[in-house]
Amino acid sequence: MHRMEDFYKRVISQKLSNGLNVVFKHYPGDIVGIAIFIKVGSGDEGKYLGSGIAHLTEHLTFEGRKELEERLRQLGANSNAYTTFDHTLYFLEVPKQNWKQALEIFVSALFNPQVPQEVFEREREVVLKEEKFRDDDPSSLVFKLGFENSYISHPYKQPVIGHSYLIKKLTLQDFENFHSQYYTPNNCVISIVGDLEFSKVYKEIAEITAKLKPGFIFKNPYPYEERNFPVFYSQEYPGKLVYVFISFPGISVFDDDLQALDMLCDYLSQGKDSPLYQRFVKTGLCYTISCTNYTPFLQGQVVFFAVMETKNYSKFKEEFKKFLINFKTESLNTHRIQRLKMRLMYEMLKSQEGVLRIAQNLARDQGITSDFRFPLFYLKKFLELKSSDIKKVAIRYLNPEIACWVELVPEKEKKTALSPASLELDFDTLTLDNGLRLILCNRRLTGVVSIIAVFEGGVRFENNKNNGISQILVKSLITPDIQREFEQLGGKISPISGNNTMGFEVEVVGRNLKPALNLLANLLINPEFNFQEFEVQKNVQLGKLHDLEIDLFYQASKLLRANLFGEHPYHNTVEGSPQSINNLRINDIRDFVGRYFVPNNCVISIVGEFDASKLSKDIKKLFENWKKKKLDVSISEANPPSEVIFREKKIPQREVVLEVGFIIPGLNTPDRYTADVVQTLVSGQGSLFFNKIRRAIGAAYTLGGGVIIGPECGALVFYVATTPENKHQVREKVVEIINQLRTGDIQDEEIADAKKLLITRYNKELIENISYGFHLALEELLGKGAQNYHEYPSRIKKITREQLLDFVNKYLDPSRCVMVEVGNI
Repeated sequence: MHRMEDFYKRVISQKLSNGLNVVFKHYPGDIVGIAIFIKVGSGDEGKYLGSGIAHLTEHLTFEGRKELEERLRQLGANSNAYTTFDHTLYFLEVPKQNWKQALEIFVSALFNPQVPQEVFEREREVVLKEEKFRDDDPSSLVFKLGFENSYISHPYKQPVIGHSYLIKKLTLQDFENFHSQYYTPNNCVISIVGDLEFSKVYKEIAEITAKLKPGFIFKNPYPYEERNFPVFYSQEYPGKLVYVFISFPGISVFDDDLQALDMLCDYLSQGKDSPLYQRFVKTGLCYTISCTNYTPFLQGQVVFFAVMETKNYSKFKEEFKKFLINFKTESLNTHRIQRLKMRLMYEMLKSQEGVLRIAQNLARDQGITSDFRFPLFYLKKFLELKSSDIKKVAIRYLNPEIACWVELVPEKEKKTALSPASLELDFDTLTLDNGLRLILCNRRLTGVVSIIAVFEGGVRFENNKNNGISQILVKSLITPDIQREFEQLGGKISPISGNNTMGFEVEVVGRNLKPALNLLANLLINPEFNFQEFEVQKNVQLGKLHDLEIDLFYQASKLLRANLFGEHPYHNTVEGSPQSINNLRINDIRDFVGRYFVPNNCVISIVGEFDASKLSKDIKKLFENWKKKKLDVSISEANPPSEVIFREKKIPQREVVLEVGFIIPGLNTPDRYTADVVQTLVSGQGSLFFNKIRRAIGAAYTLGGGVIIGPECGALVFYVATTPENKHQVREKVVEIINQLRTGDIQDEEIADAKKLLITRYNKELIENISYGFHLALEELLGKGAQNYHEYPSRIKKITREQLLDFVNKYLDPSRCVMVEVGNI
């Protein structure tokens, strides 16, 4: 607690004469985080209630001043925003030397937006498409329906994004009226976090906001609702799974039961040893189930959310009711409660790292509770909770007699039990004359179609001089105009950049698949680089690298890779280095694209509902003139070290991260599946690491394993985050556990559980179009073909105890590994 208290002692909060609340925290580094909190959300819309005008206002503040947005990018600033029921938060991170200019732009855009009629109409259309896009996602739709039915007349029953019929009625004058009422300095908190002096920050903010006048803030009264009856709502949708939203009337963030209800929800759903996971996921009844205490400014909800196969739904309804009854009478695990307290302590300590995260938290806490120290008081009470406190709120709030049960079920004519066939996993492959490989999976799961376009590239095709080029390349190609074009189609485009690949992922409403493909094809075949955008992305990447200088896990991974992979390109990281990014020139990008953005190095997967024969013809026409080129790539394997290589690095953090890495064979060997099982054995709650390190000696914040793998070679990495005083003990324990694996001291049940978890993960990947398409594309591009992805469960199931022990003894030799420690050493 004393570390938390020290953190807040160094936070300063003062108000200007116009009512603007300035919160400041000194934090070392070259990046400054800025957050601007406006105390208005969808619940405050008054006569515009249900129109989403608060959310539309968030859109318009920057879109109305495009030149300001471009100036921010030139300063290396990365900005974003969101709207909730009760507030709107704008935030950015920017290089320290540019913070004042960025804030001037930010303040001007927020408090003096100049929005012409055509921009207003365009952004209103974007929001309308966004609203349709949301309703095509069953998870988003069931939450919207859930909140609509959980309240009687409370403003929180209306969706933040608004209803389309009300959005269409909004005018530019409505926006101007709403903005002038709520976007005033006395309804605002600005937080600044960085290596600055408060006196100068305060003076600069006072000058920048001097012309802003306070306003009269009228808050519409929020009715307090006491629902004393159950609610049931059912809606069909064109999918295969059942989505369930179950809510119980909850509390506000100011309620005395806040901590106990939060603990109750964490106890029920956090981790693989949680009651909900054990009862519903491990038994195969649900794919996922969670419990969350939603506590906005006023009256929230306790929400259970679950996704399952149709055939399991009847049993789930019976089991869930029994579960609630039994839970209220069963004794609670005090060790689990203590672990959850430690988990929250860790999360709160982590929330005090990183300028942007801190700025957001300070602005939000000050804006909502009028006290930036709120987390300190929250934590103190949370740590004092007893089992009896949790029991009391379970009995008080989880009352089935007043539950709201909302279900999203498959259309009756489509109502069949989920199986690989009913989930429509079949796909067609097609190779064009130019070598472009296509994967088409036609399934009616949602109204959204996903497109993955990937090339071999990433770290594996980079060298020390151009490391990071793949990430800069794909980000530079997604210009603001490109983003806007996809958004206007009711979709989005995101970059892909990793160890082995580079490319793009696109999601779009089905009816706009063809124009989205046209945009993507032009991006792949005729990539155009804007020098200004390229320089902006370089600056953003350099800022990110500066921020990562004190990121424990990133620095540990970077140090381990540099010492484990030898001359193999994996000795570098995806993000690159300051030197390599600084030295990149736009001609380097063009040359890299010319060599690797070729059809015979590309796989495109499309998953969703479409006319297969028509789509095949459209794709052939789009890509038939894309010329193939010879690929000249030679990459050697990495060899394991001949001895233990130990490296350490001190960075200004409170914890220490230990990582131990071993070289393993590549992607196209049977060993890739065994590596996954070993990694799962040591990861998560109830794993070997958890039981023997965290549970036994209480010496770890987070721990587990990870796999880095590609066509030539890979690595199995074990990690533990601990305290400086426990680092030696933890290091010894990690080696002890690895030796335990080598001697075969492992239960068959532990191996079986690891396999089940991997197959559960695989089954979850099948559900979403984007993840399914991504994995099919990866197997086609790097592996033995897309069909190989379907063999994953059988490959995992067939791994024997003997195969696992042979793998461990062959590759996990503690006398031939790389071990790194990073942090407070």
